[in-house]
Amino acid sequence: MKSVRPLHYFIRLVPDPEALTFTGETEIHLETQDPSRDLILHSLDLDITACRVFRDPAWEDCEYFTDPQRETLTLRFPSERSGTIRVRIIYGGRINRKMAGFYRSTYRAGDQEKILLSTQFEESDARRAFPCMDHPSMKATFDLELVIDEHLEAVSNMPVLEVSPLEGGKKRILFQRTPRMSTYLLFFGVGEWEFLKGEEGERTRLAAVRGMARYGHFALAFASRCLSYCEEALGVPYPLPKMDLLAVPDFAFGAMENWGAIAFRENLLLKFPDTTSRAGQERICEVIAHEMAHQWFGNLVTPSDWKYLWLNESFATFFAYGVLDHFFPDWGVWEHFILEQTATALDRDAFWETVPIEIPGGEHVVINTSTAPIIYNKGGSILRQVKGVLGEQAFNHGVQRYLKKFQYGCAASHDLWETLAEASDQPVTELMRG
Repeated sequence: MKSVRPLHYFIRLVPDPEALTFTGETEIHLETQDPSRDLILHSLDLDITACRVFRDPAWEDCEYFTDPQRETLTLRFPSERSGTIRVRIIYGGRINRKMAGFYRSTYRAGDQEKILLSTQFEESDARRAFPCMDHPSMKATFDLELVIDEHLEAVSNMPVLEVSPLEGGKKRILFQRTPRMSTYLLFFGVGEWEFLKGEEGERTRLAAVRGMARYGHFALAFASRCLSYCEEALGVPYPLPKMDLLAVPDFAFGAMENWGAIAFRENLLLKFPDTTSRAGQERICEVIAHEMAHQWFGNLVTPSDWKYLWLNESFATFFAYGVLDHFFPDWGVWEHFILEQTATALDRDAFWETVPIEIPGGEHVVINTSTAPIIYNKGGSILRQVKGVLGEQAFNHGVQRYLKKFQYGCAASHDLWETLAEASDQPVTELMRG
């Protein structure tokens, strides 16, 4: 099924934090024009127990095959299918300690060890939690249902729609449906969360493990202002009904831009008295601004392939400095940009073996000390140069036009250059081709 595309996922998960396992049921609605008997999904470290396809008026069992090397699950239907297809997959999985996929984070509360369950799906780890088409271009809407212990709280991209008590000290939490988005942006976290509400009431919130949220006032106040500024500067309203900032005890990166549920390392979100320095406070603001920019650059408009990841990271890097300059003009932000971004990019690009900002490969892009200075620093510096050539008004108009044109969809580098050219009436595409 080469032309198949997902439309919607319904995901139901029942985690067992003590056993470090979970059971799941995922129903996927797909659409294809080419008749076929085989459907290939991504799946990693999942124990598949049943696969079914809907044929009105009932579900039919179908064969399935897993390929751990290719990280795929193939469903073979009883007969060829085309048009709209519904499949249902029953499976189990492991809550790992890898800080990837669906994982377990631990922390101390007094003399007790506590557990927080969290997810990290970028770039290709959603497949560890549910079978899916795990590629940024394969956007769909998501309904998520979690069954958890009644004393725990759960957060996800969208607000809670319904909470129902169950037998055995459990409860069922159903979240509102997401907008159309990529699998790597889905998030869910389960634990003893406590919350702070921002200046904008229900729209902005900060969540941390119990006893830690009181250190989040500084970050939350800035995040509320930052969100409003981004809407005004980019000309596109933030499309979700809420924005959560989540302090996660064990986290592999600095932060992750899950749509409406941004995850942070605790020290990059929480301000600790007599511990967090002035530089630490500036870093908190920088990371918040970067992840907030991703809500548009990456989440609303997503790269059509991982080779275009620079569209996410370069824009978030460049735009975040503009946010900081707006709120803190005395920080000398653009002088810092030259030293921290442009100089770093020049150093890396001077190596005998360098890479373009469009990282070759596409299927997987590894962000490391070799590629990050290109994807983040060089890309951000190029955007600053383009803005300098076009002028602030034309560049800003072009960026707004780009976001509106490709919202809820995907884009490649040429889409950005062509949109900037249309907005500025200048040969941007030819300029970028050299």
